[in-house]
Amino acid sequence: MTEKSPQRFLLDIVPLTRLPLGRDQSLWYEHDEALPAGTPVRIPIGRREVFGVVLSSREDIRRRGGIKLKKIIRVCRSGRFTAEQMALAAYLSDLTLTPLGTVWRQFYIPAVSERTPPKFPKKKLLLPPPLSAHLKPIFREITASFSRGKTFLLRDTPATARDGLFFHLTEKILSRPDGQVLVLLPEVLSAVLTAKRFARHFPAEQTALIHNKVSVGALSRLREEISAGKIRLIIGTRKSVFLPFAKLSLIVIDEEHEIGFKNWDAAPRFDARDAARFLSRAHSCPLLAVSAAPRLTRRVPSPLAPPPASVPLEIIDMRPPYEPSKKPKKRSRFEIISPALREALEEVLRENRQALLFVNRRGMSAFSVCTDCRALLACPNCDRALISVKEGHWECLHCDHKTSIFPRCPRCKGLFFRNIGYGTEKIQERLSKLFPQARLARVDGHSLRRVGAAEETAADFLSGKTDILIGTQMALKDWRAPELALVGILDADALLSIPDIYADCRIF
Repeated sequence: MTEKSPQRFLLDIVPLTRLPLGRDQSLWYEHDEALPAGTPVRIPIGRREVFGVVLSSREDIRRRGGIKLKKIIRVCRSGRFTAEQMALAAYLSDLTLTPLGTVWRQFYIPAVSERTPPKFPKKKLLLPPPLSAHLKPIFREITASFSRGKTFLLRDTPATARDGLFFHLTEKILSRPDGQVLVLLPEVLSAVLTAKRFARHFPAEQTALIHNKVSVGALSRLREEISAGKIRLIIGTRKSVFLPFAKLSLIVIDEEHEIGFKNWDAAPRFDARDAARFLSRAHSCPLLAVSAAPRLTRRVPSPLAPPPASVPLEIIDMRPPYEPSKKPKKRSRFEIISPALREALEEVLRENRQALLFVNRRGMSAFSVCTDCRALLACPNCDRALISVKEGHWECLHCDHKTSIFPRCPRCKGLFFRNIGYGTEKIQERLSKLFPQARLARVDGHSLRRVGAAEETAADFLSGKTDILIGTQMALKDWRAPELALVGILDADALLSIPDIYADCRIF
């Protein structure tokens, strides 16, 4: 009597890497047991070992011709992906025409132990402020649709009233035995400021702040607690849509019009707003989009549309006055800070108040040209214009390429370049000379690289330790700073030259 051979199974697995295949990016492997869909595994590809996600399992079949399949190396028992995550990955792969393995890399968080687990000291929580009369109908309508994937648009609502609605909706969900709330913000700084406001009303042990500055160990812990339903309030940037929610009951997209929800840097070039709408349908939960200036595609009738508050606005023409009767003068040095803006800043500093200056690029310049042949100093990888930075080298804003301290011109091998335009670092340098007594801070991708830098910058500005804040899009947030008296936009017309149908909406 012959001994029966052990049963084998075929696993359809997506490697978490890009493969040079012009077809479906999944591979078949052999294993001695069936694994449920969404199980992370370690698999061999060539001479490498990579992580993969099981899509399906089936019994092995009798193969001819001596075909042998590779076996998986090991099964990762923790961090299993949910059915909603698998559906979202397939949706984003089809929507962005990105290989499925590349999309799955956004979902995967390595299982790393956190060095110092956080402590949650007990503190007295405040009750949410009472809802205003015009917000009570929308509150009742949203709570009535907690089990339906309905979308709401809230526009032109005061910030304090808007927060009150968020707090009451969150309190309603947290009062139930289960249910989670996801609050999406476009930038790290926005997420930090929003988390500070929520922390006054909800327990810290049930709240998670998610952004790209959070350590891998902390993300691994938060993933497990979110999957188990222990964390019920998630506040974060666009990467929060990839988390394994246990029971998502409400999604809030604050500042829905902002460009920060779109991932432009690398594949998959997804939009977190599209992912949030998919999650709303997958979890059958309402989606609340909040915007002071909704995009053209989001302009739908809203029950909350009071007239916006009028703000004094002044447009300063930086062109020199035209005088036809006089001979043209020798071109003088261009002053970045106009006389009117300089006077306004002086007045703000005299009154011990604060100012915010917006510049649409970081660094010391917009681009640089060779002084000998006038060639543009461009990135050798992506052909984008390089910007000079304060450290003395040049950087590419697209692929993070860095030059040496003394780069050469690609055309004539020259060593001298002229910087054209200005960025946040140049504005900070100029302001430090104009107002040496002022306390300056900068908010851009470079200044917030350090872990905790966003929290420190926000705390200093809100506490009045910063007089003038210079920043890129990250700085245009709902600061709720009572002493903020002036907002200046430098080189505003450059924003209109962006080849995007929403350019005029964003500058508004």
